[in-house]
Amino acid sequence: MPIWALDSGHATEGDFYTELPVVLHAARLRQSVNAAPAAVTVIDREMIDASTATTIPELLRYVPGFQLSYKNSHELIPAFHGLADDYSRRVQVLIDGRATYSQGSMGSITWSTLPIDIDDVERIEVVRSPNAATYGAAAYLGSINIVTRGVTGAIETSSRLDIGSNERISGSVRHSGEHEELYYMLSARYEQNSGFSNRHDDLNSAFLNFRGDWRLTTRDKIEFAIGYGNTNGETGFDGELYAPLRERKINSHYQRLSWRHINAADDEWQLSLYHNHHAVENPLSDDYPDETVAGKDIGFSSDRYSVELQRIQRINENFRLAWGAGASYDLVSVPWFYDYFDTQPVKEQEKRLQWQLFANAEWQLTPSLLLNLGISYENPDWDGSHVSSRVGLNYQVNQDHSLRAIVSRSNRPPSLYEDFSDPEFIYGDPFAPLDNDPGSETESVKTIELGYFGRFSDQRLTLDVNLFYNHFNTLILKLDDLEPDLYEKLSLYERAGLDAQISYRGEHDLLSLSYSYVKSLDSDEINDGDGSYDLVSMYVPEHILSLLYSHHFDSGWTVSSSLFHVDTVRWNYDAGNEKATTWADLKIAKSFKTAGGDVDLAITLQNVLDEPGVTLRESSNAPTKGGRQFLATLRHRF
Repeated sequence: MPIWALDSGHATEGDFYTELPVVLHAARLRQSVNAAPAAVTVIDREMIDASTATTIPELLRYVPGFQLSYKNSHELIPAFHGLADDYSRRVQVLIDGRATYSQGSMGSITWSTLPIDIDDVERIEVVRSPNAATYGAAAYLGSINIVTRGVTGAIETSSRLDIGSNERISGSVRHSGEHEELYYMLSARYEQNSGFSNRHDDLNSAFLNFRGDWRLTTRDKIEFAIGYGNTNGETGFDGELYAPLRERKINSHYQRLSWRHINAADDEWQLSLYHNHHAVENPLSDDYPDETVAGKDIGFSSDRYSVELQRIQRINENFRLAWGAGASYDLVSVPWFYDYFDTQPVKEQEKRLQWQLFANAEWQLTPSLLLNLGISYENPDWDGSHVSSRVGLNYQVNQDHSLRAIVSRSNRPPSLYEDFSDPEFIYGDPFAPLDNDPGSETESVKTIELGYFGRFSDQRLTLDVNLFYNHFNTLILKLDDLEPDLYEKLSLYERAGLDAQISYRGEHDLLSLSYSYVKSLDSDEINDGDGSYDLVSMYVPEHILSLLYSHHFDSGWTVSSSLFHVDTVRWNYDAGNEKATTWADLKIAKSFKTAGGDVDLAITLQNVLDEPGVTLRESSNAPTKGGRQFLATLRHRF
């Protein structure tokens, strides 16, 4: 077996069929899920195939504490434990270790432009705890690592065709193979749809990806990937001044290069580089009522260049360490933003440089007691340096039951948008400016967690429970979505809660039940002149529940059903959608073999109860995402 098969940063397929799931993302070390210094949910390929999700953000609804809203048919906004607005910016999202965070996208992630298809995903690891000690400020409240299917060198071609509601049609193709010591995979996808019936949100998009593994020696390999995406879609509303109807074009591309030198298991060097480019054309019409911006393109472009060196090593039999350093350079061009809001300094490009030093250690104190330590030092040039840290203690009661206790502190400097936006708030005296400067402080949260992981019923049933307490010293909230975006700074917010997940894997059955309870304990209030509001509590649903059940028949048929419930929540201060939501899906699939290869057929029905869905922006013309949705899928592998 070549030495790179012992890669401590990438698990082999067999690792995920051992008695306990293996996670890689919590501490940059390969650990069993009951040894990780965090609550972690793994969505593997079996669960993806069984689910009723048709997009990657929809998969996150199966994770305790996650909720999903629709700004329109192609702008999906996941949120974790509330604090929900359309610029979700407190959970890091990585694709094969490459960050997708964009300063240009108001410090958030534009999911619909990510050049990845749900069929490209091997598994998703979701850290449901602050993970800034491992991956820096972008992982302030948690992190998501999307791991794509491995480049194995097997010669295989597959295709997929989807036809569904709202004139949705999409097609994708994937081919993998090898040439001498180069293993590669090429994938492409195209989609078009007319959007929701009560929205102007037509969409057409396409992307192309190429990945390769070049095995230089038995100890060294080069991993590389390039991708390009193009998305054209409608956004906005008729007759709304600050959200006018317009056509938006988004172009994106990325390049990633990584060198890995693996001496042995837990003895590895890795050097990684990547570049992300994201450009948006977002023109306003010449007859736009505000002549300040009429006829202007309120789009932007952003580039991120990143480099990271990581070392994984085993110091002795009981001590492992992952440490390294990285730097990222952001170049953002948003001229309309500075001109329109009259911010200082007035310039067409903003440059931001950030350095990071990190270290995560795993120390086996006794056969039953494991200590995890993590620390990250960051030095952004637009904010003071700060340190995020974590201490985790895992106690193995026996082979099936374990306990964990975690204490962490995470910091997040403001995004470019939070830092420079300075709109005027129309409450009380017209156009009275805000007294505070949100960009003057870094968000900070202290977290205490107590967890339990157990296995039952011949180890087919698992239970993961996490109790948590968050104390936010500073919290920057976006108040509304209709006038120019306004941020308010709270000095105090406290909450406590519980996440739980039950999973069952049988010979023919798959069950996943997740539940989250969050209780706001104390917070500053917002005074608009007419009264005070406990604003932050409105942004946090107390109860979130999801259920997935799938049964596979010997005849090749599979039936899956999903149920989701999100308690009362307000996504924006004046959005008018403070209400609970229940959502149910159904999928029927059939697999069979032919002389030309394997064929899968599936029919997915979403919102079978025809309940109105939660939308991020309410409008008198389009209040909800109501209506049943269906999707017919044909896959062919040969």
